[in-house]
Amino acid sequence: MIKEKVLKKTLYDNKDAMYRLALSILKSEADAEDALQDVFVKCWHQKNEIQITSDIRGYLMRATRNRCLDMVKKYNRKYEQSGIYEDFMGMDKDGVEVKDQLVWIDRFLEQLPEVNQTVFHMREVEGIPFEEISKTVNTPISNVRTILSRTKKHLRKQFNIINRIDTPNTLKKT
Repeated sequence: MIKEKVLKKTLYDNKDAMYRLALSILKSEADAEDALQDVFVKCWHQKNEIQITSDIRGYLMRATRNRCLDMVKKYNRKYEQSGIYEDFMGMDKDGVEVKDQLVWIDRFLEQLPEVNQTVFHMREVEGIPFEEISKTVNTPISNVRTILSRTKKHLRKQFNIINRIDTPNTLKKT
């Protein structure tokens, strides 16, 4: 059982990270807000049944992720590109170039399974520790590290392709 005051503070402290995670999955601000509200309401109604001994942030992130995945399955639709990473970059003289790269990252990430997208977002955007990501996606830490490594490798490969840089696997003997 979790006390109302503790639940309110915990939800308030984690709402921004939960929202960004929902937005990264749903690609729609309105849907992300709906998902977050659903998680808040569910937690509030189940406050007497919630048995969390530690890591309530991980619990909330997992609940947010699961709700978002349920929404994607339920509506079975492709969400519009939202440019989630624009919120995390500073605009300077290279802002246009950075913005273009971030759009490409979004496009390349969409090619990957949902778990890869979630792990990448949680680690690279949110800076969440591997242990917490592991609990959120219900995967061992070693697998989370492997997923992140493969996701980064995929992104590098895709950038090499668009920049017309040959990688060792694409070089042809003449």
